[in-house]
Amino acid sequence: MYYVTPKDYETAEQNGISAKNVTQRVYRYGWDIQRAITQPLIIRRKVDPLWDEWQDIASANGIVKKIFNQRINRQGWTAKKAATTPVGKAIKKNGKWTAEEIELAKKNGLDKNYMDTVKARIRLGWSREEALSTPILKADERAKRVVEGTRRYLKEHGKKRSYK
Repeated sequence: MYYVTPKDYETAEQNGISAKNVTQRVYRYGWDIQRAITQPLIIRRKVDPLWDEWQDIASANGIVKKIFNQRINRQGWTAKKAATTPVGKAIKKNGKWTAEEIELAKKNGLDKNYMDTVKARIRLGWSREEALSTPILKADERAKRVVEGTRRYLKEHGKKRSYK
């Protein structure tokens, strides 16, 4: 994590990304600043008309409206796929890891205890490779990055630290 400067927020605003989104992306999701201020927001599709059309088929497959919504908006599925893929099948299929992916995770300090973190990163839009190859930051490393970012910001803006 780094310190997000006012200039970064301005750039994000020009790209249609709010300050709240930038802060959340950097400090909560761990995105680097460049990605946080440039990657466009995901446009959510209105699924009510689609749900009305596919409700009977989805219900027959045990799919509720919330799951149908998530599949279309978060995962980018077509309405047909969202309505016809049974819930258990989707989870089982997406939960498998290849031997290479497991090895990559272990190499980066992500043992089986951190695979939920990897899954969460993927849900947040990270690529599988990025999610598996980015190590978990320890508290001291996070603190060090904040200090470095703050120093860089103060230097760029000609300010000095003050303890008031």
